[in-house]
Amino acid sequence: MHRLTHRPRIDGLWEITLTPTKESRIPEGGNRGPIPGYVVITQSYWALHVRQLTAESGSASKSFFWDQAPGDDVDRLSFLYQNDPRPEHRERSHRHLGSCSLNTTRLLPELIHGTYFTDRYTQGEMELRLVDRTKGYTSFREAADHTEQLRRRQ
Repeated sequence: MHRLTHRPRIDGLWEITLTPTKESRIPEGGNRGPIPGYVVITQSYWALHVRQLTAESGSASKSFFWDQAPGDDVDRLSFLYQNDPRPEHRERSHRHLGSCSLNTTRLLPELIHGTYFTDRYTQGEMELRLVDRTKGYTSFREAADHTEQLRRRQ
């Protein structure tokens, strides 16, 4: 599929590290990072969906687009998302919206760098490392367990 579209193949399970900037308005008691998590990307010819899973919340993309500046080798995936904190964190961490931009220069990347910004005035950088091409994860714990099992096998 990536050969037809000339877009990177990024579907699968990614281990992610979020690093908020010092200027981010993180609520008292919130995680100032680095924040470990997982990203599950489902990609087809027509669509792309991104889910982010951390110990405290989950996010799901709402819309996306690919962009590449003329003459540039960087493919940029930008998307809007909604974040829903787990119930035990909602008192200090409310549902919010954000945007994210992921950059890659390869059709089959194993490492992706990106940035994010939220309507809670938090922002930062993210680094994604490919775990494998599996996608069936609904929680941080489930993705972490799968990743740990893979590491034990190696």
